[in-house]
Amino acid sequence: MTPEGWSRSTLGQNLREPIRNGYSPNCPTLPTGKWIAHLGAVTENGFNRLAVKPAPPHDPRVDASRLVVGDLLVSRSNTRERVGLAGIYRGAPAPCSYPDLLMRVRPSGEVDSEFLLHALLSRRGRDYFHKVARGTSGSMVKIDRALLESFPLLLPPLVEQRRIAEALSAVDEVIGKAAVVVQQLVIARRSLLRRLLASGMPSRRHRCRQTEVGPAPESWTETTLGELASDVTYGTSVKCDGDSSALPVLRIPNVVSGQLTTDLKYARLRDADVEQLRLSDGDLLFVRTNGNPDYVGRSIVFPRMPGTWLFASYLIRVRVSRAKVDPRFVHIALQEPGVRRTMEKAIRTSAGNYNLNSVGIRATRLNLPSLPEQMEIADGIEALDARLRREIKYSLGLRSLKSSLAEAVLSGQLRVDPHANHGPEQKL
Repeated sequence: MTPEGWSRSTLGQNLREPIRNGYSPNCPTLPTGKWIAHLGAVTENGFNRLAVKPAPPHDPRVDASRLVVGDLLVSRSNTRERVGLAGIYRGAPAPCSYPDLLMRVRPSGEVDSEFLLHALLSRRGRDYFHKVARGTSGSMVKIDRALLESFPLLLPPLVEQRRIAEALSAVDEVIGKAAVVVQQLVIARRSLLRRLLASGMPSRRHRCRQTEVGPAPESWTETTLGELASDVTYGTSVKCDGDSSALPVLRIPNVVSGQLTTDLKYARLRDADVEQLRLSDGDLLFVRTNGNPDYVGRSIVFPRMPGTWLFASYLIRVRVSRAKVDPRFVHIALQEPGVRRTMEKAIRTSAGNYNLNSVGIRATRLNLPSLPEQMEIADGIEALDARLRREIKYSLGLRSLKSSLAEAVLSGQLRVDPHANHGPEQKL
């Protein structure tokens, strides 16, 4: 049902000029005073003005594809999750052109560009592009001008379009601020981790030295994970299903994401197999084989969880002596680039997979402080991680709210008074 005063049409019926593809030249490495956006310039958050590279200074085709303020760009070739993403060029950097893999859209005066951007990036907009994108490649699919012109539009009067865009953009501004907080916390965590592993706790006033895996306090001990391990066990193949009355099984996605309760599988095993694969508080779980080399060697510390939990094949469980090492600290130390490099030396390739065996894990070198200092460092990083998780949860909640709000106001279920000075309200 079309809301009162609204009309249904397509993007192609509301263009000031035809949709045009850009031009992709061979670009120099040094700045020339001219810029060209690359494919990553359009994101789920709109136009990224930093996603540009220097453009040739004297190529007329670059000048012919120059953007003007207010131009809307749409990705015509990308992964299925990113094809059709859009953004508005707002004047920076300047002058700026756009590449062949993006399409430029200039809507007519009856369609507000900001409103159109929100429509393209909405849940319905993304569903449309997911459905119509074409291609046989497993990674890249395409849309063309005809498919973009066929994009369905539900249009309120222009003044109401602008009020809807203002309301949604206000939420975007809050989302952007939340994203900045998350980014700053990630940077702070990385900096704090590097400083603690190189210098120790500030209150302990260590003298430092260079070790095989990087700088560390002189009082710390150079050791290997094998010297700390009391047990190293390979996971075995178990038949998993979705029956949540069985025992939960951690798999590679849980270790890589750090999300233990997301996308869980379950299994029923004999008591002997359960004992072999049972996880205990403080167990370290490593990815031992995968087609993605970045995943191999990733680890988590299993926390105290109610019930019996198991781990699947392609994982290795390492138990350390709690009398001399805090497993949380070991997990933290494994994130130090120098330590990671020692582990990567043991990774081998076979049949398209990258593999890390127990010998390689045992040989991984790290620097170990006293147990009290390990606990202090682990407590500090854990506190920062808890804050980071809260901010990420808040940011995701805002995005979910924005998605629901966009769905309501772009469909007319929730009407915006075009003449009032307040936000959206339900029209009764």
